[in-house]
Amino acid sequence: MILTDIQQRQILSESQREKLHEDLEKWDYYENEVRDWLMPKTLPNGMVMNDNVKIALSRKVVNKGVNFLFGKPLSWQIVKDGQTDKGSSTPTTEETVLTQIWGNQETQTAFLAENAINGGVVGTFHFQIVAREGQPLKVKYLDPTWVFVDNDPSDVNTPISYMLPYKVGADLFRLRHEKINTNWIYLTERWAVNKWVNVEGPTFWPYEWPFIISGKNLPNPNCFYGASDLEDADINDTINLVASNVNRIIRIYANPIVWGYGFGSNALNIDSSKVLTATDSEATLNALELARDLSSPQEHLKFLRSMYSEVTNVPESDPERLKIGASSGFALEVLFNDLLLKTGIKRAFYGKALIELNRRLLELSGFGSDNNTILHWSNPLPTDKVSETTSDQFDLNAGLVSKRTLSTKRGYDYDQETEYQSEEQQNTTALGENIVAAFRNGQG
Repeated sequence: MILTDIQQRQILSESQREKLHEDLEKWDYYENEVRDWLMPKTLPNGMVMNDNVKIALSRKVVNKGVNFLFGKPLSWQIVKDGQTDKGSSTPTTEETVLTQIWGNQETQTAFLAENAINGGVVGTFHFQIVAREGQPLKVKYLDPTWVFVDNDPSDVNTPISYMLPYKVGADLFRLRHEKINTNWIYLTERWAVNKWVNVEGPTFWPYEWPFIISGKNLPNPNCFYGASDLEDADINDTINLVASNVNRIIRIYANPIVWGYGFGSNALNIDSSKVLTATDSEATLNALELARDLSSPQEHLKFLRSMYSEVTNVPESDPERLKIGASSGFALEVLFNDLLLKTGIKRAFYGKALIELNRRLLELSGFGSDNNTILHWSNPLPTDKVSETTSDQFDLNAGLVSKRTLSTKRGYDYDQETEYQSEEQQNTTALGENIVAAFRNGQG
């Protein structure tokens, strides 16, 4: 949505405009819509040479964080009254209802990943419960750039009002969701020249909690909004500046600039495939070359990239550092340690929001308000199958784990596999008995 400067001043407070501009700037970094540092050059033949280099490191930072957070499927169990059916692979009624709302594993993962991009860029994410009469419950994510929140003065993390402006054609609307005493209302208004005019509502929301669930991407103490993955994205500007200058130098001095005199007009169109001859004994031919190599600016560029990697806790996939064939699981954990710790913090914030979202969905579905979700996160690192199998075998032999647990860990349905094994055993036994009977009857 695009608002003119006048509209922004009319409908947004100063703090809201400041938030909006910061969020839009971060989206520019993510989408690589950044400035050109060098003026393009127009050559005599009319060709425009643009030496600007735009390296989308900011997008990589956000996407790598999302991959570690939701790159592998997230599963959960429902706990009611402190109890869960741990021994059964059959989902509970509550889990079945949530599956109907969230969809299959692929739909759920795609949804969570896209919302995590919102959180990674802006620093805050929002889920909205859509509950319409006669229709199934739905969950959608909101663009946090255009969600403006007022928090409780006595509790910075507790929202008391949401304002969501949006446009339909040329008309500007807003949804307001506000807490009145202990309950919530919502209404829709339209902007009419210089004031908001009520269009629909206010409608009473019969719960003590709002239908919007908010969460932080990373910690940001004493503020309702969270921290973005791109708080230090201005380093990407410096990286682009250095890379652009190096690119221009290489273009200009990729080949020596030949100069001389005494060769007549033949020297005007010289290229590497021609041989120059001169009849003038005073003719001279020289070449301008780069006075020094580019190792220094290239090392500086590498330094800047390394610093951006350090401050964002997203390691670079440098082939010299990451030798996949020789990397053990422990070596990978060391290499990605900062990102793993960062992912652990994100799991706390995103997990907290998902647990509360599921609780509200089940309350809306008539299962009460005491349902808790246990989240099962996957290891984001690639696994070493050989060492993992050895470790699992040790745990099994030592009696530290059950076959059911290992089967679940590897993604198998233990009950189903046990049934298949039983059928195969019966078929094998019957086949053996038939062979023995045929041999005794002289048919072998």
